[in-house]
Amino acid sequence: MMGSLRLLVFLLLVKTGGAAHAAEPGPVGRIEDYADILRPTGERVDGLIVNGRVARFQDIRAWFTGDTDRYGHAVLGDRLEAETLVVEKAGERFEFSLGPDAVFEDLEPRIADLDGDGEPEVIAIKSYLDDGAAVAVFGFRAGSFGPLAESEAIGSAFRWLNPAGVADFDGDGNVEIAVVRTPHIGGILQHYGWDGGPNLTLERSVRGYSTHRIGSTLLALSLSLDWNGDGVTDIVLPRQDHTTLAVVTWTGEAFKELASFPNGSRIATRLAHIRPRDGNGPYLIYGLEDGTVRAIEIPMP
Repeated sequence: MMGSLRLLVFLLLVKTGGAAHAAEPGPVGRIEDYADILRPTGERVDGLIVNGRVARFQDIRAWFTGDTDRYGHAVLGDRLEAETLVVEKAGERFEFSLGPDAVFEDLEPRIADLDGDGEPEVIAIKSYLDDGAAVAVFGFRAGSFGPLAESEAIGSAFRWLNPAGVADFDGDGNVEIAVVRTPHIGGILQHYGWDGGPNLTLERSVRGYSTHRIGSTLLALSLSLDWNGDGVTDIVLPRQDHTTLAVVTWTGEAFKELASFPNGSRIATRLAHIRPRDGNGPYLIYGLEDGTVRAIEIPMP
């Protein structure tokens, strides 16, 4: 299927002022034809929370376990959340469990080297029963595993956020964590920085985007890549109504949409970045609620 993608793609691009604007991206098939790409089953481990997934990076695996109903937000499809983060490094297992005032309102940890020291950190959504969600960073220090840093919580119970990417989003050489705060009500794209201390620092925000729908177990509605080849990582994610896909960048002064792609139906699968074996592309593909898969050719610098 991937090798024949070039024959199926129909996409009209008009380039204006360095930004690409598109008519409705063309269909390339049905979701079931791309299920292994758009809806991968993932790895299974004992104790994995319902609908959870295992993250893997280098010699590290991470997942959530320990179902608890003490929060009851049910934003991820049921009233069960996780209380324990499990990390396995080079075959050795580490666990960190939250106290009774919080849960991991999350399905899959994210693993990335945030401070460039060669030792990856683990990023999770930690929700306080009284104050809502925060971004939490865990990692290894002096041979032990535990919490390293955290953002300020939203401030109200049953208010959630969803990480959207981990990369250098402003070109300063440092890695930021991108999230969408309250994706169901107002959808605010935010960048957080980390200086190695106990606090993540909010650097910038813009409204109008969403990476989640209430009750869905799909969290991967975003993709980080350098869309225009300027050396700065951009974020591809839906606008608030989930029917238009946007490519958003930080210019150094403001957020800017480099491209926007309207669709006739809401986005219903993860976003996937693929390069067919025939050498064409690369392409961004995703599925819609109407069952079709759309493809966008990613510009090459």
